[in-house]
Amino acid sequence: MIARLIKLLVLLIVLTIMAFVIAANFFEQYLEEKFIERLNGYFSTELKIQDDITFSVFSHFPSAALTCRKVKIQESLSKSKRHLIEAEELSFLFPMFDVFSSSYNVERMLLKDATINLRVDKAGNVNYDVVQQQDQAGEGSDELNVDINEAIFDNVLLKYIDQSTNTEIESKIENVVFSGDFGSEQYDMHTKGKLNVTHCYIEDINYLPKKNISLDMKLGVFPLKSKYVFKDSFVDIAGNRFDVKGDWSEGNERSNMDLQIQGDKLKLDELFALLPAEYEEQIGKLRSKGELRFKATAKGAYGPGRQPAIKVDYSIQNGQLTHPDLDEAIKQINLSGSFDNGDARSAKSSILNMPVCSFQIGGEKISTYLKFTDLKDPRIDVSVDGKLPLRSIKTALKNQADLDRLSGTLTFDKLRLKGSWNNMKIVNSLAYPEVSGKLRLDKVAFKQEGEWIDDISGTIHLKDKAIQLDPVNVKLKKSDLRIDGTIDRIMPVIAMSMAGDSVTFKRPVDLNLNVAAERIDIPEITKYINPKPLTDTLDVEQAEEEVITSTKQRYATGSLNVNLNSVENEEFKLNDLNGKLSLTDRIFKIDQLNMKMAQGDINLKGDFLITHYRQLIIKLFVTTTGVDMATFLEEMDNFGQESLTSKNVKGTLVAKAYLKAYFNSKLKLDMPRFKMITDFKLTDGELIDFEPLSALSTFVKLDELKRVRFATLENQIEIQHQKMRIPAMFINSNVAKLTFSGLHTFDNKINYYVKLNLMNLLLGKFRKKNKQIKPEKGQNGLLNLYVHMQGDASEPKIKYMKKKVVNHQLEKDAARPKTDLMKIFEREFGN
Repeated sequence: MIARLIKLLVLLIVLTIMAFVIAANFFEQYLEEKFIERLNGYFSTELKIQDDITFSVFSHFPSAALTCRKVKIQESLSKSKRHLIEAEELSFLFPMFDVFSSSYNVERMLLKDATINLRVDKAGNVNYDVVQQQDQAGEGSDELNVDINEAIFDNVLLKYIDQSTNTEIESKIENVVFSGDFGSEQYDMHTKGKLNVTHCYIEDINYLPKKNISLDMKLGVFPLKSKYVFKDSFVDIAGNRFDVKGDWSEGNERSNMDLQIQGDKLKLDELFALLPAEYEEQIGKLRSKGELRFKATAKGAYGPGRQPAIKVDYSIQNGQLTHPDLDEAIKQINLSGSFDNGDARSAKSSILNMPVCSFQIGGEKISTYLKFTDLKDPRIDVSVDGKLPLRSIKTALKNQADLDRLSGTLTFDKLRLKGSWNNMKIVNSLAYPEVSGKLRLDKVAFKQEGEWIDDISGTIHLKDKAIQLDPVNVKLKKSDLRIDGTIDRIMPVIAMSMAGDSVTFKRPVDLNLNVAAERIDIPEITKYINPKPLTDTLDVEQAEEEVITSTKQRYATGSLNVNLNSVENEEFKLNDLNGKLSLTDRIFKIDQLNMKMAQGDINLKGDFLITHYRQLIIKLFVTTTGVDMATFLEEMDNFGQESLTSKNVKGTLVAKAYLKAYFNSKLKLDMPRFKMITDFKLTDGELIDFEPLSALSTFVKLDELKRVRFATLENQIEIQHQKMRIPAMFINSNVAKLTFSGLHTFDNKINYYVKLNLMNLLLGKFRKKNKQIKPEKGQNGLLNLYVHMQGDASEPKIKYMKKKVVNHQLEKDAARPKTDLMKIFEREFGN
């Protein structure tokens, strides 16, 4: 009996299948014609089916399906030939047993392997207005009723471009099902599925790049009112679930909404993933603990020139952030805040508020207050209190500013900034932000580009555009500095730097500082200055011309009081350097600078300029007393010449000098343009191995010329164009009395005229060696020789000249007007 029932059941199944197959084949042509006729009636644009149409009772079992392949529906924009939909497969599904009835009720639709192109042009016209009104489409027949209550999108690429709002979205719909009684005047629609957003550009910012989204939306739909009511709906974006409630209605020119979006227990690192791609590099490695609560409302009209009222409340409790650039985690994060786009519902009326925010880093607590208003032209109110251990952020600063091995602490004491952020960078703003509070540095140490700063400690008071150092001590390996005083107009420069803008000195900062030090090592200090010239070689004439034609310098004005116990270079050492420097908008001026050098006292007055090429130009009036000449020349590197060096001269120098010097960005002296005029008096002097005197060995024993001693040597010497001009000069020495004048170049070439007055002790020696020469008797009863020395100083060519020729040249050189240094002083540095 059972075996017969099984056989009968199998027979019925086979007969049923055969009946469906026969019916499908019998009615396929009929159904194709009915469907094409009905579909063409529904669309106001052209529908193309480029491949075959098939009818099957098995492909979507238990439903029967009519499938159109390679379907294209043209978009509705005028004169456009583009397509709204291009699909490999569009299937209409209806109950399988309708095959044996006289009517077909299409309830489901499947769009597979398709692309949907939605566009809005600049005028706001849409391309998806392709469905005709019911009276235009005509009533459906009893044989074919299209009443779709479920639409399935499978592997559909959705593209949306809105030129009127500069929006572009592309998303891959993996599988989304829309279900509901779509033909009713009102119905509930359930949307569920997954999609992947490739990009979402709004105003050139990419939101949600490559983000996975899950939907489970239950909506009440009112087609006649174009209204949607969200019921028990949520959207999951990259692991963040947002519950949605409220309603949305579409109008002809604008939409109206009353929505609530709420997220509980959101993870910070997952939430960061929702930020635009521009921020991914900076925050993509952030990891967090703790929960974020988020609640937002949007209420009002939305459309061209209209925005709804948006309010957001958020909070984080016991949060924690870690990042590879943070050496220690930020712990115990507790904050709460809100956002409101204001009565005008715009960026200008928007307010972002975070009245409560505290966290710990490195075991120290920091509390902040934050309020932003007018996000179009931001006005900020920020305050910070607490202590920041710099070891906690040394990796981040190393990556940003090449600072290594950072240690020490920064303490923020009621540090506050209130006002327009844009005005913060404008030095002459009449409504400059309120800046106040203190910043204390304790044993801040770091290594930059291989050089150590061992300790920076002190307090900085902030007051609007100015800061006050009270005081700040800086210790290097060999040097130390103590700085106190004020720097006005410095905050705009700091603000430009913080904003990443190019720093421009539209007005120079104003200094009123006292600088003291026990020791300054110049080579060490220059390593931190680290000048970067535009080129290795500078066009000095161009640089000087720039300074001459420039009316203002842009760096600093004010004054510096200097008190340095010791200033050292590899070649020289200055002691007790003290004085005052004034910085005007045209020049940096040395009002008075006193120092001890080479066992004597030196007084400086002058000025200097720094060109746009970072070249230094110095003009000085120098007064010296009691200076040891040999030591002075040695420490000044012999002024770059080898004619008369520290090895050739001894004595005590008293002098007045005017000099002008040019230095490139590496502080190297440009000798061809160096100029100096000096009135000097050298007492208890010696000339040692002075090559021009050695040439006189024809007349005097060479040993006696190696050390020529004299009581006093006084004259004016001018150095210019790498030449030293010596006017007529009389030397009364232990060897001989001589008068000479001429030129001595820095490449050791000479052109001297000499009158040699032999002492009685040497007269006999000369006569024995030079019988052919007859000395002429001078007025003082001594014998004189007249010679011309020319060529290399080590081996000059010596010509014996007549008395008249040499005397004429000596008289001519003696008659040359001397420069009045006091007039130069009055002209260059007088008040």
